[in-house]
Amino acid sequence: MQVLSSPSPDVSALQGFSTSLRIGLLLLRICLLSLFITAIWFWPVGSQYVPVPPSFTCATATLATEKAICADPLLEMVDADHAVYFQDNLEAVINFQATAIESALKKSEADFLASRDRCGRNFWCIELQYRRQDMRIADLSGEPHRVTQPPRVYLDHYVGADLESWLHKRLKARPPLP
Repeated sequence: MQVLSSPSPDVSALQGFSTSLRIGLLLLRICLLSLFITAIWFWPVGSQYVPVPPSFTCATATLATEKAICADPLLEMVDADHAVYFQDNLEAVINFQATAIESALKKSEADFLASRDRCGRNFWCIELQYRRQDMRIADLSGEPHRVTQPPRVYLDHYVGADLESWLHKRLKARPPLP
C-alpha cells in the first residue's frame, strides 16, 4: 500500500477553489446582510400619506390659498380633517339646540376662512390658521383638543437618525487622522 506524503496538484487546486468559493459566498452573504441593514436603517418612521381630497373642489379653486392647498397633499389632509371636525361639532351643537354656540361656530368659521385666505401660498401660515381654528372650535364646543399626528414628517425621521447624529458629533470631535 502506498502512502501519499503530499496531495496531488489536482487535489490542492480543488481545495484552493473550495476555499475561494467559501470566501466568495461569505462575502456575498456579508454584502446582502449590509444591504438589508441599510434598508432597515433608512426605513421611514411614521405613517405614509394617502391622498385625501380637500373639502372643496380643486378644479374650481380660484384663490391662491385654495390652489396651494390643492398642491400640497398634507394641506389637503389637514383641510379635509378640519372640515369633518367642524361639521361634527356643528351637528352636535344643532342637536343640542344651542343656538348661541351655533352662531359663534359659524362666525368663527367665516373669520377663519377670511384669515386663511389672507395667507396666499404660504404653507406655514395656512397650517397655522387651521390649528388655531381647531383650537377655537374645541373651546367653543367644549370638546377636548384633538390629539393628532403632526401634519409634517421631516426627511431626517428614520430609524437610524438619532444614532447617525450622535456618531456625526463624535466623529467631528475627533482629531483628523495623520
